[in-house]
Amino acid sequence: RICTTLVEIAYSELNTFKVNPSIDFLFKFSRIFNLPSMINTHLYRRYVTIVFKKSNQEFILEIVKYIIEKKPKISPKIFEILLGHSLKYLKNVDEGTLKILWEFLSNKIESKQTNLTAAILICIIRLISKNSPPNDALKKIFENLQWTISSPDVHIVIYSIKLSCELVKHNLMTSQFYYQI
Repeated sequence: RICTTLVEIAYSELNTFKVNPSIDFLFKFSRIFNLPSMINTHLYRRYVTIVFKKSNQEFILEIVKYIIEKKPKISPKIFEILLGHSLKYLKNVDEGTLKILWEFLSNKIESKQTNLTAAILICIIRLISKNSPPNDALKKIFENLQWTISSPDVHIVIYSIKLSCELVKHNLMTSQFYYQI
């Protein structure tokens, strides 16, 4: 009964968000998805549709800039949801923002924050499909792909393999690293 009430309130909040989108509300509301039982639900799919698929591009770009500039204290799952979906549904990104994004993600993966590694790999995969990384970011990605691909965490290994496939697909994989894998 409590769970049903929680979901009904969440739907009401999402409908309110549709009318009046707000970054503060988005970050507070997204915390509900820290509960594993809330992922892969109709509520989650509706959230993605309202916040990312049907949202205007300026708002999605605002989410990206907020995460990069303010560095809010959010869980790795929320980081993955907000930045990952923003990158997936963001259509046109200017060169300056792309440069900042590549620097942000390559520095994050270089810092070897294991709790964020899977989320960062997902974001890099989504960003590569939009734009090739600059050489310095690509170098950091290759250096860190060596340790992520042999990580004890299965999710990190899977995303490392997906990233490797994306690099090959976009002709960004060096032959030296390709044969090391």
